[in-house]
Amino acid sequence: MIAINHASLAIAKPGAPSPAVDRPAAASGSAPAEMVADTVEISSAGRAMANLLHDSSLRAARINAIKAEIEAGTYETADKLQFVADRLIDILA
Repeated sequence: MIAINHASLAIAKPGAPSPAVDRPAAASGSAPAEMVADTVEISSAGRAMANLLHDSSLRAARINAIKAEIEAGTYETADKLQFVADRLIDILA
């Protein structure tokens, strides 16, 4: 069993060097602990996607538009139903 000391884990700010983290020794216990630095880089496209997904104003606007369409009886159109039916046929075929 390997124990991880979560207090020793750290996350660096973007652009800052990654802190080295003490890793447990090999299972045999004979090798000394080594210092290893892990890094993760998020692309600008990934950051833009995350911003879009978490932008609550865009989400709220879309939800409100759908609610208004449902209340007006215009949300379920023949085109939308046909699209869903075609997708189901493609998936089940």
